[in-house]
Amino acid sequence: MPEELEPKRRTRLTRSMLLTAALAALGASTAVVAAQPGSETIYGHDDRVEIFTLAGARARVARDTVALVDAGSIRNNGNGTSTLLGPTLRIREDLCPGQRFASQPAIAFCSGVLLTPTVVATAGHCVSRETLASIRFVFDFAMQDATRARTTLPNSRIYRARRILARQQNDLTRNDYAVIQLDRRVTDRQPAAFRRTGRIATGAALYVIGHPNGLPAKLADHASVQDNTDRVFFTANLDTFAGNSGSPVLEAATNRVAGILSTGDPDYVGTSRGCNVVNVEPDRPGNEIVTRSTVFAPFVPVE
Repeated sequence: MPEELEPKRRTRLTRSMLLTAALAALGASTAVVAAQPGSETIYGHDDRVEIFTLAGARARVARDTVALVDAGSIRNNGNGTSTLLGPTLRIREDLCPGQRFASQPAIAFCSGVLLTPTVVATAGHCVSRETLASIRFVFDFAMQDATRARTTLPNSRIYRARRILARQQNDLTRNDYAVIQLDRRVTDRQPAAFRRTGRIATGAALYVIGHPNGLPAKLADHASVQDNTDRVFFTANLDTFAGNSGSPVLEAATNRVAGILSTGDPDYVGTSRGCNVVNVEPDRPGNEIVTRSTVFAPFVPVE
């Protein structure tokens, strides 16, 4: 695999931690300025859309997507709600003007998906036994409309981990998953269907839902299975970013989880202006690596 492949997880920079602390001290607004439209592409075209625009089966699956957030980025309001705190994407990534979603809050560091009422799957590099206690699993972090992010949520949407049921992070085999038992049952949504057996077809249409760069949840469509030869993973031309690690990658025909996102090409590139823009790639076979759900399915209990 190319050397430039990197985990799709946001790097937690000291500067970002300081910004989060500053926001916590000042209080964070749930309103954001509408992002300026950009002309950048990822694999041919930037297909990311907001969750509030979805309907039907895709809207239901989107509710099963979960944001992994540092406990220090959550403020308990003392009234049954909590507020997620973090800088905008523009600040976190030093973005040039005109980049999409730049004014939205970038808070999550990874993504995941609800597979049973008590079990979430994510990428193995997103969690460890040492960090598990400081991670919160947050449902419904998304845009309410074109300008407002849902950053204040009922405490009932925020979960802790009870334990890791299974985990692998192997850079040689690209086996990268974690199966997490939550501290209580999720009762307000149906878990996502996922492939337990068989192999997805080469060329099958895909989409992904997650938190690119830690943003409110997005869906990216119009991707497909590329290299399908390995037992552990397949590759796809998904429009994904750091923070999408652990995102469910779904079969477009069935809305069933085929795997979870692990790694891919770099997200941003520097410019002579000293700021960053989205890494533009032609619409070619992609390097986004997806761990097959059949690999971790034996560790997901049937409930």
